Amino acid sequence: MKDPKTRRDDPVDAVVVLGAQVMPDGRPSPSLRRRVTKAVEVMQSREIRWLVGCGGTGRAPVSEADAIRDLAVGLGVAVAAVILVAESTSTLEHARNLVPIAAQR
Repeated sequence: MKDPKTRRDDPVDAVVVLGAQVMPDGRPSPSLRRRVTKAVEVMQSREIRWLVGCGGTGRAPVSEADAIRDLAVGLGVAVAAVILVAESTSTLEHARNLVPIAAQR
């Protein structure tokens, strides 16, 4: 059930994109592309300042966070507006690593 206290027009400072597979050749998976595309759409439509890309390195030569940054920048997000959490390898680690970033910003 949706929390009635949360509204679509509440102020938001950041959009968080959780990582998804990056192919061994460095190409982002279709699911990662969809996540980033939607995050950028939301970011731009709501004038959200930050995009946080989460995800470590698996079999690919780049981390999921780096792939998120590259996709977002390709969709018009400024490099300076992207925050990377590249050492996380699970959703729980993403959440833990986001706490100090949120407190700092």
